[in-house]
Amino acid sequence: MKTNKIILSALVAAGMMSGLAAMPAMAAAGDGTLNFTGSVVDAACTVAPDSKNMTVDFGTIGLVAFQNNSYPFGINNKSIKIELTNCPSTISSAAVAIVGNSVPVFGYDGEGLAVDEGAGSAKDVAIMFAGTDGHVALYVNGPSSAAVPLTEGVNTIIVSAGLKVRDGVSANASAGTISATAQYNIVYP
Repeated sequence: MKTNKIILSALVAAGMMSGLAAMPAMAAAGDGTLNFTGSVVDAACTVAPDSKNMTVDFGTIGLVAFQNNSYPFGINNKSIKIELTNCPSTISSAAVAIVGNSVPVFGYDGEGLAVDEGAGSAKDVAIMFAGTDGHVALYVNGPSSAAVPLTEGVNTIIVSAGLKVRDGVSANASAGTISATAQYNIVYP
């Protein structure tokens, strides 16, 4: 009987050891990196839900429009209205910065937004932006638009987007679909 207890104890100990061997090893220090980003502002405005994710439809545009297009105006310009709510009295102005895949635009000192490439896509076309007055260029990945004054409560910042021929390519665009994605940031100067 004593032998049975010794054998049973040995089997239990062996089982426990094999169970420990099967457990995953603890992660060693330095296995990963955490990056943190953010910003602290003096009670910034809130971007209204309808202004967070917008779709701008340029509609259908004939190729001839690109042949007569001159700076600073784009083709088929569309207004983009960004509504800010809960603006505190301590914030007196704001501007818009556009971030995205940039490309040179014909007759434009800075960069416009590249349109997606692929089968069926329009070629040699880019999207240009202008600030609130519609005439001062707003460059992709460049400085923000001119700051506009804000009042306490609800405010609207308007940016325009239009189509242009890309710089350094043929004088004309080619037919196809247009799609692109950009982000915008509200900047409090």
